[in-house]
Amino acid sequence: MKIISRFLSSVMVLFVVIGCQSDNEQSQPTSPIQKLSIQKNNEMDPAPPDNNLQDPEIEGSQPTFQLPIDEFTDRWNAITQEFGSNLFISTIKKIDQNHGDEYEAKIKDGILLRIRVSNVDVAQISMEGPTQTIDERYLLISGWSQIYLLFNPEAELHMVDSLFHDLGIEPNANLQQHKNTPVLEGKFEYKIDQTEIGHQFTATHRI
Repeated sequence: MKIISRFLSSVMVLFVVIGCQSDNEQSQPTSPIQKLSIQKNNEMDPAPPDNNLQDPEIEGSQPTFQLPIDEFTDRWNAITQEFGSNLFISTIKKIDQNHGDEYEAKIKDGILLRIRVSNVDVAQISMEGPTQTIDERYLLISGWSQIYLLFNPEAELHMVDSLFHDLGIEPNANLQQHKNTPVLEGKFEYKIDQTEIGHQFTATHRI
């Protein structure tokens, strides 16, 4: 699970480094999250991309995805512990829906996690939260990274970097210019939406 810690640290450093290089961005004080990310990044070398990875668009190149709802909380909390994000799930409740089963978990600091189930397996995960401050955005994006990792257990660093870039996440976790169109990766669809309280990230397994 060491790749998970390196995974999140490098994602955070990506926003910090690019932000420092941008001439149009105003300089901001380094947050505690940024300082921790920089320290971790200096202690390890990034993993090189695997050139032998198959094209995810090729049918059959990805294994069948299965994540039973009964295992969701334990797997989420295990990744949360590795990330050090403190986005633990304490309770999860089922909500009556017309289109399949849906579950909801209130995490912390106004962050809400929703899980849609199809035939006992997780089919969609969305996370919504406030994004007014840079710390709020970094915390929320760390949760989005955890969602990506749940759907892609063997993910490499460059994959989540590429996804966030394609979704329009800018330096310093700036979400103002996020794209409204979904990004497709193999059998998964990812999308960012603006909401009344901030932003929501949705990952869907296209069955």
